[in-house]
Amino acid sequence: MMDAIKLAVWVGEDKKLIIDLPADTPVGLVDVQISRRETEILESSTAHGEPSETWAEKREHLRKQLIAAGLLSTAHYAPEGTIALSAEDLLQLGTLPPGTRPTDELIDEDRGAH
Repeated sequence: MMDAIKLAVWVGEDKKLIIDLPADTPVGLVDVQISRRETEILESSTAHGEPSETWAEKREHLRKQLIAAGLLSTAHYAPEGTIALSAEDLLQLGTLPPGTRPTDELIDEDRGAH
């Protein structure tokens, strides 16, 4: 018999839910139960009717929880100390040298005739 796996997930406006299960999860038929979760992080007011936490604070709190659980990827950020390219540098990188064959010819050469 499998031990239960309990996950806290956010259901967005699109009502789609994607769950990545741990690698050691056995395959086979499972029961899925969805119930509303009430937590202090989702409460929007205190007893005085004032906001208990701004959305930025909530987001940061959730980010910390995801990082602690090893579920937040930061791979899309440039390494610390990286210097951003200027607009001119980016334009130069995206421009073929003078006299080079047009890009569509190079693509046709790679892919073959269509």
